[in-house]
Amino acid sequence: MCLSFIRKSRFFISARWYHSSAMEFSVKVAPSVVGAAENAGEIRRGNLSLTGRTGRMCRIETPGCFVHTQTGSIPHLTPDDLQYIDPAYISNPPPLNMALASLSMLAPSVEAFGKPLSTFVGYPDSFVYLGLNDPLKPPKPGSNEKSSMGLWNRAGKVKVSPEAFLDLNNKLHPDMLQIICDMDTQLVGASGQRLTKSFDSSLSWLDLFLKSRQGSPVEAVPVLATVGGGSDPWRRENFCKEVATRAVDGFVVDGFGDQWLSRWKEWESTGDLFESHKDLVSLSLRALPETKPRFLHAPLPPKAVIYLVEMGVDMFDTSYAAALADRREALIRTEDYAFDVISLGDQKYFEDLTPLSTRWACYTCKNYTKAYLHHLIHCQEINGGVLLMIHNLNEYLKFFHDLRQTIDNGSISLWKSQSSHVKVATNGNGNS
Repeated sequence: MCLSFIRKSRFFISARWYHSSAMEFSVKVAPSVVGAAENAGEIRRGNLSLTGRTGRMCRIETPGCFVHTQTGSIPHLTPDDLQYIDPAYISNPPPLNMALASLSMLAPSVEAFGKPLSTFVGYPDSFVYLGLNDPLKPPKPGSNEKSSMGLWNRAGKVKVSPEAFLDLNNKLHPDMLQIICDMDTQLVGASGQRLTKSFDSSLSWLDLFLKSRQGSPVEAVPVLATVGGGSDPWRRENFCKEVATRAVDGFVVDGFGDQWLSRWKEWESTGDLFESHKDLVSLSLRALPETKPRFLHAPLPPKAVIYLVEMGVDMFDTSYAAALADRREALIRTEDYAFDVISLGDQKYFEDLTPLSTRWACYTCKNYTKAYLHHLIHCQEINGGVLLMIHNLNEYLKFFHDLRQTIDNGSISLWKSQSSHVKVATNGNGNS
């Protein structure tokens, strides 16, 4: 285990370790700092080491993120385009987060292909974590039934029972997976009966999968349990305590319904999580063991990530970078600890011959101007999305790198000393 970051810092107060056949997680915790979120827990800084099914190793410093994909592809990019992502901020090969919802229809093809899912999608050396849903595609309410979870792909709804879930994963060959759960519970309006059903079904499916995977091809694959409980604090706390007793390797904080994802634009404009989510996330994390990694998947702007890191979340994904590229927008670092988002479709960039940012030079910033990107977008050229995704992914990954440095130095509060929420740019060139 690599603990070099710990030796350089005097701010950490205790250490935690977890080890299984395919996962090692070492984490140091530090007390919350002045100016932290009101319901912050302990700030965590660690290393996650994962062994893929072919024996390949994947090491990620935490807080960190998996690279978001859609149907196995990084949005707007080909595998060759990864050469334009700064190697200082991404593992080579990159760890990929894929969604069972979109890949379920490809399971027979992957099985017939006879090689791991990573090879099938063109990233043969990458570690593949198979989650349930795409963070940018909220699950449809009312999809789950008593004995199955409803997943949606291009062909429509797929009913996935614990047995079908095991069969899909045996065919897809992921390196790590998120276990199915009944988390279709809304923050507002979910009845006590619905929350109880979610509680009981999720635990039943979890136990059935853990038992049935013994002797199967995914027996040694790290598994993540989804923690939920809906909007009821008692059910959420007790659900987390129950899940924490199971033989799983980590946890995914969820169970907020489709509102968890559909409200992400509000987080972006306010730079904050709305209050109901803060309390429920905090409650979930306090009930989980400190030795195992905690994941949370949503398109989160930087300040929302900081709030969650202060609460004790370890792992995220890059879906926010993809969401901005989809909207033809760019994430810009305006100060050392502050960001703007600019829309390259805006007519004011028609003759703007400056780069997206002059604070540091990614491939897009070194070679192209805002005017050129504006032209590509208005002509609906595919390269517009490609160049924006290269920039946004670099910027987002660099944010995580810099965030880890401030944790090491005991200076995470600097992210709140400046206006670190995303706002409408007023200066157009990324300079402070």
